[in-house]
Amino acid sequence: MIRRQALEMIRRWEKDGTFLSRLLRQKNSEEMEPRDRALLTELVYGPIRWRATLDQILMAYSKRGLKGVKPRLMEILRQAVYQIIFLDRIPNSAAVNEAVNLATKIYPKKVSGFSNGLLRSLARGIKLVEETGPDEGSSQRPRNVLALPHGSWLFDRDVFPDSESEPAKALAARFSHPEWLVNRWCTAHGVDQTKELLAANNRTPSVTLRFNRLKTTRETIQGKLTEAGIKFKPGTQPQAIILDHAGKIEDLPGFADGWFLVQDEASQAIAPLLAPQPGENILDLCAAPGGKTTHIAELTKDEGTLIALDTSEGRARKIRENADRLGLSSIRIRISNACQSTTSDEGKFDRVLVDAPCSNTGTFARRPEARWRIEPGHLGDLHQIQVEILDAALNAVKPGGRVVYSTCSIEPEENQQVIATITHQRKDVTVEHQDLWLPSSIKDGGFAAALTRNGS
Repeated sequence: MIRRQALEMIRRWEKDGTFLSRLLRQKNSEEMEPRDRALLTELVYGPIRWRATLDQILMAYSKRGLKGVKPRLMEILRQAVYQIIFLDRIPNSAAVNEAVNLATKIYPKKVSGFSNGLLRSLARGIKLVEETGPDEGSSQRPRNVLALPHGSWLFDRDVFPDSESEPAKALAARFSHPEWLVNRWCTAHGVDQTKELLAANNRTPSVTLRFNRLKTTRETIQGKLTEAGIKFKPGTQPQAIILDHAGKIEDLPGFADGWFLVQDEASQAIAPLLAPQPGENILDLCAAPGGKTTHIAELTKDEGTLIALDTSEGRARKIRENADRLGLSSIRIRISNACQSTTSDEGKFDRVLVDAPCSNTGTFARRPEARWRIEPGHLGDLHQIQVEILDAALNAVKPGGRVVYSTCSIEPEENQQVIATITHQRKDVTVEHQDLWLPSSIKDGGFAAALTRNGS
């Protein structure tokens, strides 16, 4: 049942682009055993995150290649290989049998026979050779070895491209990323740093809380977590608490009382850069789902006016839900296009936040499906949109006021080049600060810049 549910979610994502996180939230709202919920999440995100690697393995063990294999059968095969390679608690026989049973219900006997032969050949042809995998960044990797945190798999045939003659292609196959993007990062950051970046993108992200300092203290919430048997550690951001295993967020102590919001540390760093003050008039141009919006309100002690803008009722509803649960009353929500809405707000706001729509290349660990949606041409299109939104933000802020521009992208077209374009177009802007950080083992990647509109 869990395997079929995971396949259906992936099919819906493929068909209409529905976010996997949204599909899982909808399912998790139902009564499920914690173990079943964890397995469902694993079987949704895992095969998407490791898609290119799984396809590379399937290609090596298929006598006829993968051309002509139907999309639904490919997802069944990927799920089975994912269980064999990545989930040591599921016996290979169970993974193979369930995949064959699923294929049999959809396709003729000949197809299920193909699936059975391929998967059993793989199961016979692999061996876990180490308890702990060697450094994933090693450049000397045999073509028949895949190193993972729980050990190294030895295949009975060559599976991966040669890392010496085709480094980007080999990295793309081993770390499951689009080859064009890996090529791009190797050029920008070098091969070694790209390996670290790719490994960070494939981590299972931790759940990080931002405790609501208007409702509780670090000591109080950490005490309640300890009483509930939940392991945690303090984050590097002042309000961050990183959980080892969260389970269902709504079941955490203090959730209903508005003691915290789930927010990655990279995201928590943005609102303080805006330096909001109590009593100010502040605008958040791209506010949903409200993590940075509510953080701003907390930093102002919920005093002043904070306009939160987004384009859809559904996304705006999420802002309101978060604000209400956290007990914040200074937030006013508008449904509007960021560029259009600011034409009547010339010079009105003390501070403006632009958390711009972007490619999400800094958050592939948290949103693994995003890596398969982005294409090279998207970056130029996004650049133009981002420049227009930032220009609107600078028009809306008072002379002498501050604008913070942020993305969860690590691409220069969406970050440094946006700032360069806006400072070239406008002579009333001073860049006070800009910083790019790559994904790491503890947080997402992204970019932030603080700008001042000159004048008095």
